[in-house]
Amino acid sequence: MVKFLSGVKIMNELAKGVQTMRQFIYPSVLQKEAIPVLKKKQNKNVIVRYSMMSGIKLTLLLPTIDNLLRKVVTSVANEKSDMHYVLILCHSTIRCAEVEEFVRKLTTFCNDVLDIVNLYSDDNSENIITLKKSMNIDQSSTSAQANMKAIYKSRCKVLISTPNQALHLCKKDAFKQTQCASLIVDKIDMHIALDQASDLLEIAKLSSEPKFMTIITTNFKDDQKEDESFQALKKALFREQKALIIQVNEDHRVKSKFERIEHYYVLTQTNLDKFVLLFTLIKLGILDGKTLIYTSDVVQAYRIKIFMQRFQLKAFVLAPDMPKNQAKSLIHFFHIGQFNIMIVLQSGYSHQPEFKNIQHVINFDAPEKYNQYKEAGQHIEFDNGSELTFINPQSDKDKLELYQRKLMKAFSNAHMLKCIPVLWQELMKIKTRVEDVVKTLDNKKVKEEKTNEFKKQLLTNKRLKDYFSNNPQEKEILLNDLAKSDTSQRDRFMFKHLGFLPSYALPQQVMAITPEQIQQCTVGTNSILSGIGSFSGILSSDKQLTSQRGLNTLEGFADATESNSSLVQNLASLPATIQRYHLTQNELNQDKQEDLAFKNEDPALVNYESLEPTSGRKMWKIRHHKVVKKKLKPFKNGFIGN
Repeated sequence: MVKFLSGVKIMNELAKGVQTMRQFIYPSVLQKEAIPVLKKKQNKNVIVRYSMMSGIKLTLLLPTIDNLLRKVVTSVANEKSDMHYVLILCHSTIRCAEVEEFVRKLTTFCNDVLDIVNLYSDDNSENIITLKKSMNIDQSSTSAQANMKAIYKSRCKVLISTPNQALHLCKKDAFKQTQCASLIVDKIDMHIALDQASDLLEIAKLSSEPKFMTIITTNFKDDQKEDESFQALKKALFREQKALIIQVNEDHRVKSKFERIEHYYVLTQTNLDKFVLLFTLIKLGILDGKTLIYTSDVVQAYRIKIFMQRFQLKAFVLAPDMPKNQAKSLIHFFHIGQFNIMIVLQSGYSHQPEFKNIQHVINFDAPEKYNQYKEAGQHIEFDNGSELTFINPQSDKDKLELYQRKLMKAFSNAHMLKCIPVLWQELMKIKTRVEDVVKTLDNKKVKEEKTNEFKKQLLTNKRLKDYFSNNPQEKEILLNDLAKSDTSQRDRFMFKHLGFLPSYALPQQVMAITPEQIQQCTVGTNSILSGIGSFSGILSSDKQLTSQRGLNTLEGFADATESNSSLVQNLASLPATIQRYHLTQNELNQDKQEDLAFKNEDPALVNYESLEPTSGRKMWKIRHHKVVKKKLKPFKNGFIGN
């Protein structure tokens, strides 16, 4: 325990207090995971889900008191500095007494600079008097060291109270001219069971915008089991900010971020099937949030990028040979939401790029190694995120078995990697539209795209700005080359019709939900026409492929009733997803029609007084019904002319 505390840089006085208690010989799994996290100041909101006998009191109090002491020591030079305190809210006075006793033992060697205030008395006036007395500085001692300790003690407090008493103190403005370093809500599930949720909600409303760390401990082991009152308390205390969740499983093992996300795979037969499924997931809004697409080589990455551009979808490639400044700016624009799809390679980078707020990861090409699969999944930060892999049963069978074997060994879960049964016959409506675009994605097109990117990098490079100013003819040559070879503007109008998906091409359902529908599934779109390669045939002939016993149950398959993934939820509720797609398309079309109506107005209905100010000569012509430029010609949607 001593080695662990010195490793996380806990103050020596607190470390000595831990040693004197003798019950903490070795750090528990929860303490190893939570104490370094709580020591970091950037983690403002933390939820700790724990089991019995996990040392939760030491886990919470040791890092928070350490941060409090350090904060007071750094601010003591300022004479106008306010009192800093840690507020611990317990569900009962008995629990308050237990926590107070534990804090006094923990702070045995620093009790002369830290004050523990008991605010859980039944008398509210007595609590206010106790709090005011603790704020006064004891100057009875003559030595300078004793006076310094008295200053520390007046500014460093650990307040222990129940929600009812703390609410009364908040209403009386007892915490004015004070700064809260941490707020700990101990056993929030007990607060809810004892009908104290309303007091906590009022405390959250009375407090200003929190600049302190909020820590919640609970015995709820799953988000799906949290009731509405718990969700309301989290929203009120965290102010709709994200919370870091620290969780320990029943086998006393911390549940990692990679284990909390959902892992799925889809059986595809050809490369075209991957493009069809990728287009369906992105175009219909099934993949919400930021998405990473992993490929095996650069050529495939640029094919996906051009494919997206054809369908009016914005995506960019993060190539390994890209300059550092350009890669940084690309990642920056991705983080701030300029675009939501980033195409990344599985290997080849000198330093692995770091991404934030990733919700979904798609392995367009199945990774060769399990470590590559795991590194891709570790980018996901949301609990409702998912990692989806496209699997070809003929070439990727060994890779799928490798993933299942490694996941079973690491997490002891045979069905962690589940199959999404796709009704490919529904996607046949989209296949022809996608196939025409995929046929144009040859190596020549990829080479042109990479060349144009390189020329744009030369033109926008700050170091070459002076060179181009001295040699303007070379800049003109590059600009002329780009104007001839860059077809992005031309393609925007040529393939404009591909940006809209008509209603007759929309699938009614993509994922099979019942065992009867799973038996109708096929592997890719080619098997529908050929009549071979049925889903049930592959499953029955190779049981290791899906690790499930039969097709009469949903074991081994994605189940919307149990899954927390937004991907599966959107696939299961596809009609609602399509309805949202129609609403967005209608809004876009309505905006375009309004713009056209403004451009093509009937001149007989135009009031010249409502027009924007223009030159006096034109205004005179309009008043006297003169022709401004050309005679307006009738147009099918109105009148058009210059």
